[in-house]
Amino acid sequence: MRIWLGPSARLRAQCDGGLGERMAGAIAEAVEHGADRVVVIGTDCPDVNASVVEHAFEQLDDADVVLGPATDGGYYLIGMSALHASLFAHIPWSTADTLRVTLDRARESRLSIALLEERNDIDTADDWRHWLAQQTS
Repeated sequence: MRIWLGPSARLRAQCDGGLGERMAGAIAEAVEHGADRVVVIGTDCPDVNASVVEHAFEQLDDADVVLGPATDGGYYLIGMSALHASLFAHIPWSTADTLRVTLDRARESRLSIALLEERNDIDTADDWRHWLAQQTS
């Protein structure tokens, strides 16, 4: 992970629970330890690099929440300056509606939102082959 994200990345173990609980737990822990901005990334999007993460942190200067949309309807990155637990409860994880429901929740909570560039994530062998083909073209 340090080779991928750089030596300044602070890495922590995940808590128990489902995907939403683990992401909310990571953000809560970081805020408890004094972080003024937190970005959580998925490990299934090989195009996410330190530059993408830095851009996400920059977006939090003006937005409550930053999301990196994935082409499959989910997201590869979420960031915030404080835990907004409603963005992690009762979300249809790993579906084509994940991003839409998360955005709806953020709007209902009157949170400002910044969206990053849409990217492909890797969920299947076909996704992997498609990503590899893009790298060689």
